[in-house]
Amino acid sequence: MTGSCEKLPEQNELAPVPENTANDLSFQPHKRALELWNRFLESQSLQDLEESIRCDREALCLRLEGHPARDLSMNNLGSSLTARYEILGHAEDLDESISLHRATLLLRSETHAEYSTSLNNIATSLLSRFERDGKVDDLEQSIKLHRAALAKRPIDHEFHYVSLNNLASAVWTRFKTERMKEDLNEAIVLYRAAVDLPPELHPCRQMSVDNLVNSLIERFRQNKGLKDIDEAIALQRRAVDASEESQARAAELKILAYLLSLRDGRLENASDMQEAITIYRSVLGLIPNDDPERYASLSGLATCLRDEWEQSNRIQDLEDSIEFFRQALALCAEQDTKCVSAQANLAYVLRVRFEQSGEMEDIEEVIDLYRTAQQSSSDDTERVALLHSLALALHLKFGRTLHIEDLEESIALCRGVLELRPDPDPERPGTLNNLGLSLWELFEQRGRIEDLEEAIHLHRTALSLRPVGDIDRPESLGNLAFSLRTLFEQCGRVEDLDEAIALHSEALDLVAEGSLRAGALNNLATVLSARSRIWQSVDDQNKAVELYREALALCPKKHMNYSTFLYNLASSLCGRYNQGGRMEDLEESIAHDRAALALRPAGHSSRAASLNNLANALSARYTEMGDMVDLEELISLHRETLSLSPRQNPNRPIALTNLGSSLLARFERIRRTDDLDESIEVHRECVALCAEGHHIRALALANLGNSLYLRFDFKKTTDDLEEAISMHHSALDLRVEGNPERSASLYSMALCLGARFQQLAQQDDLDESITFHRAALHLRPQEHPQRSASLDNLATFLLTRFETQGQEQDLSESIEMNRAALALRPEGNAEHSISLNNLASSLLARYQREDTKQDIEEIFVLMESGAEHPYSSVLTRVGIAIRWARLARTYSHSSTPRAYRTALSLMENSLAFSPTLQMQHDVLTNHLKSPALALDAASLFIERGELIEAVEVLEQGRTLLWSELRGFRTSLDHLEKSHEPLATKLRSINRQLENLATTSETQHFGLLTTAEIDVHRIHRRRSFDEMLVMRRHLAEQQVNVIEEIRKQPGFEDFLRPAPFKVLQDAAQEGPVIIVNHCKYRCDAVIVLSNHPPINVPLDSQFYADTTSICKELLQTRDKFNAVSHEYDAKLREVMKMLWDRVVSLVVQKLIDFGVGPGERIWWCPTSTLSAFPFHAAGPFENSDGTSQYLLDEYISSYTPTLKSLIAARSGKIKGRLKLLVIGDTQLPSAAQEVDIIRKYGMPAEFLIDDEASRSTVLDKLAESKWVHFACHGQLDSKPFDSSFKLSDAGLTLLDIARAELPNAEFAFLSACHTAEQPLDGGQDEVLHLAAAIQFCGFRSVIGTMWELFDVDGPAFAKHIYARLIEKPTKGEARFKRSAGALRAAALALKAQDGIAAEGWVNMVHIGA
Repeated sequence: MTGSCEKLPEQNELAPVPENTANDLSFQPHKRALELWNRFLESQSLQDLEESIRCDREALCLRLEGHPARDLSMNNLGSSLTARYEILGHAEDLDESISLHRATLLLRSETHAEYSTSLNNIATSLLSRFERDGKVDDLEQSIKLHRAALAKRPIDHEFHYVSLNNLASAVWTRFKTERMKEDLNEAIVLYRAAVDLPPELHPCRQMSVDNLVNSLIERFRQNKGLKDIDEAIALQRRAVDASEESQARAAELKILAYLLSLRDGRLENASDMQEAITIYRSVLGLIPNDDPERYASLSGLATCLRDEWEQSNRIQDLEDSIEFFRQALALCAEQDTKCVSAQANLAYVLRVRFEQSGEMEDIEEVIDLYRTAQQSSSDDTERVALLHSLALALHLKFGRTLHIEDLEESIALCRGVLELRPDPDPERPGTLNNLGLSLWELFEQRGRIEDLEEAIHLHRTALSLRPVGDIDRPESLGNLAFSLRTLFEQCGRVEDLDEAIALHSEALDLVAEGSLRAGALNNLATVLSARSRIWQSVDDQNKAVELYREALALCPKKHMNYSTFLYNLASSLCGRYNQGGRMEDLEESIAHDRAALALRPAGHSSRAASLNNLANALSARYTEMGDMVDLEELISLHRETLSLSPRQNPNRPIALTNLGSSLLARFERIRRTDDLDESIEVHRECVALCAEGHHIRALALANLGNSLYLRFDFKKTTDDLEEAISMHHSALDLRVEGNPERSASLYSMALCLGARFQQLAQQDDLDESITFHRAALHLRPQEHPQRSASLDNLATFLLTRFETQGQEQDLSESIEMNRAALALRPEGNAEHSISLNNLASSLLARYQREDTKQDIEEIFVLMESGAEHPYSSVLTRVGIAIRWARLARTYSHSSTPRAYRTALSLMENSLAFSPTLQMQHDVLTNHLKSPALALDAASLFIERGELIEAVEVLEQGRTLLWSELRGFRTSLDHLEKSHEPLATKLRSINRQLENLATTSETQHFGLLTTAEIDVHRIHRRRSFDEMLVMRRHLAEQQVNVIEEIRKQPGFEDFLRPAPFKVLQDAAQEGPVIIVNHCKYRCDAVIVLSNHPPINVPLDSQFYADTTSICKELLQTRDKFNAVSHEYDAKLREVMKMLWDRVVSLVVQKLIDFGVGPGERIWWCPTSTLSAFPFHAAGPFENSDGTSQYLLDEYISSYTPTLKSLIAARSGKIKGRLKLLVIGDTQLPSAAQEVDIIRKYGMPAEFLIDDEASRSTVLDKLAESKWVHFACHGQLDSKPFDSSFKLSDAGLTLLDIARAELPNAEFAFLSACHTAEQPLDGGQDEVLHLAAAIQFCGFRSVIGTMWELFDVDGPAFAKHIYARLIEKPTKGEARFKRSAGALRAAALALKAQDGIAAEGWVNMVHIGA
């Protein structure tokens, strides 16, 4: 706004003609000039103006020096030349006009009636020349002359209001140039004075109103004072009311809408922006589509919608804004002066949308629009501004693509703009500022300190151009402070941080209210929070939290910065928690982080920061409370953060660091090796990205070292340990004295050296480890969050040194340190159990040395507390419980039974954190490493004479995985009759849990590319995270439903562990002999249907001898092969040993209880014994002196557990007999078996060779009651991958377990290894193909203990099917003949000459 009421300098009216004027030749041209001038004012015809100037020149030439009217002609010619300058822009016209007006003034004394007019005209022309050339002296003279003119025009002067208005315009111009508030305030005072002087309908009055409104708007923008905007709106409403003609009314309405949009949100219960939008829409209804004013209304409406979006975040507002700006642009012809402005406006809102969505099409269009607008603009100032905007857009694009060429072009453009905006250009400080920001970004990318230092220099220069009073000074203060803070982070100079705080404090003092103050509060809080982390200053942190709260309170919830203030307050609260440990701070931090994240949906430019912040807060809570829910969520958050940080992103190293650390935490919790390996993988990438000099290189090295150390601890790979030591040594070198993270490197080095001592037994390593631990502890004062870890580990290695060197001082100090650590880890702390266990270890060492009863009692109190502490890791607790049980048994402590029960319960609970069976098996075999826990517990209860308890414990603690799956398939028929909704709900949950448990983890990559394999791995990792969360949610639902069911009458014991009276049903058709294989004692427990369990103790050497002979048997087979004489001799040795030391004793006891030869019996061997052929034990001499085996006397079957045998007999079988035969005729024996089955003429379906695909076999199994597999069987080191080899793929154990076949009866598995499992410590889980076949529904199963000889399959098939096809007696289940049929076939084969023992021993019967 630079206009005034006086559009042209004043001209005199025609003066009275003197008497002698008739003879004055100048009179006629002078008169003609005035006539033409007046006509020009009406017509705006340039021709009239040109002719008027010609006449004025002619008159002036005739009015020589001394002529009484010369001043009048000079004045009028100067005014006409000024008018032509304003039209054509010829500089010479303006310069001549000024000269003429100066000459006129010299001819007029101060008392001259038109003296003030000359002052005014000179001042006005000088102002125009200032606007052309920018010479400050012209502006200052203009103001001085306007003041003089006003002084000559008192309030009653007819042109008093004109001088007021013109002086105001000149002062306003100086304000726009120098940005001094005093000038703005004076302009407003002058405009106010000018408004009320002209009559209501005077054309100049509305111009004065417009000028006042514009100046009030400017002051409002500076100070956000409601009085200014309220006054402007009130003035404009009166202007609207005064306008009658529709076009004029539309113009005034547009201004009102604009003012309302500025005030929006400033008044309670006011919706100014909505009113503004409504007004703009109504204005568009008043303006025809071809009206040139339509452009301004479209632009105004689009601007309001854009501003409304910034408050509401309604995406539709932004979309509408873009659409209306597009319509405005469409109204502009290519050469239209408005076209450039329209392109710039559209570019701006597209840039805003890009910042939200990240759509590259938007930013590309923005850049194209700015390039086009810049090339089209004919205004130099505008072109420079567009170049600047283009530079900012390229900077923004860089932030998305990280293409350094975009940033470099942005910097080059900014440098060019800076050259085009020399001092004192008012836009120069802004350009300096943006160039500084781009150089800061370049520093972040390349790490060159000179870029950062140049950025600081530019920000200092910008600040020097924005003195106190400049409205943009707070911005420059903030940017300089921000760069100084970065310099502090690089160089560690505290004075840089202190200066940043001082600058932010000054900026805050300069901002009174509104969103600008909120930003200043936020900035100061940020640097105070940074200083608090350096000095651990509680005062700084408290002040930061206070400032963040104030900033948040000042910011409307719909404001675009609201999420930023939430984010920063959350960070500060988390920092205060880390200092003071107040959980209230942490909980509030998490709540604010969640709120901020909700405001930053997918595509938001700051979403990654919020994801990371929330994850870090959850990590702190997990460390404190140990809740797996937090750990699962934070891993998910870190994964998403990493996905938003591509390789070129400078934040990727931090994202990798956080993900790797969280995966390491989960490994420590659930011991999943994939987590550990992935942690190492991401930490390696982080180290690779953090070259020498990178600000987090030390952290990256330390984290990789920690992961490698844990893998060494798990796998004992020396290379991992040595690399870990190397990593930590490098990190320690970078963390010099005074570095706040030095203690972490000292601590990690201590752990690694201690581990190397335990491996190599070099005393120097142990001593150095203790030295490092002491140094770390020294740097961790009482309030340090990791002090307890240092105390605990120092105590551990002091104990180790005591055990190697016997120095009593080490033991005493170890106990003291353990107690101090425990005090720092009270109940509720996730590490509480670890400290309890470590203190127990130190006390145990003292007890073993001093035999103090007080110590032994405290030890068991500590271990019981550690095992039962609910906030510690289940894996930690189960390890403590197992140790408690073993120690209690060693020292005959009364807590021994309780310890075993606790350990078994925790072992079962530990599986809940592994969603699939494969993961659960890994936990049991590789992490808990206590396969004999149930056997040890059973031996204790046998020792105590509590045989029923022993049987129950064996059922509870063995085959945990099959038991879990069987629980998912529990019959709910009884429940459904009376509580159908509960039954339906539980069935649905169980089905989901089973589907989850039987999910396969095996990945077959085949010929995939490396990139494709990486995609598969990423998907698998995310899939596991999702499965873990799903498992927890479903398990919680299952527990809740079961609790609800147990509240119903008659269902109080629903799904509780089966008591012995239920388990005893397994012996309804014959006794079950459980052979417990345990280091404490071995026993055979006979379960009868009508008698309490009977124990048959085995000799004291049985455990050691069977363990040894099992290894010998396998080694002999591997060395000499299965058909060798050596292997046959060793197998017969095993069979003889079984008879002599177990089976003979059991048989005698069976006979004592009336179970004689010919009866059916079931064997349930445990642990290593599951690899032994109990059914073929012998030989022994019969009463007639003949050599016999158990096979000759009894029909033996096997069962994994009592429950599985009960399940094999339960339920009714429907449908007619149908046999499914799967055969691979490439095996000669398989072809023979198929022919044998065909000859027997049973109703059968044959899937031979290529017909036997995996999917077809699974489909046909559901339709068949019997099945015969005659193909390859493959034993895998991963039990769930053991399989039958089919035409297209393996039918795995897991595939079979997924099937549910309620009408299945009998399965003949004529394949290798179908009842064999790896001897990996997990034998009591009974994970073999035959067990899976039985689990999915087949009641009787014949399988093989080892590899099957080719000739044996057909021989067994012939005998077995001959017996099975015989007509059954009434009520007989034909499949139950299979055990006797197998025995008969084995006896027939044994009777043949030259048959090796394995030939007739190999096949076994499992089930009913």
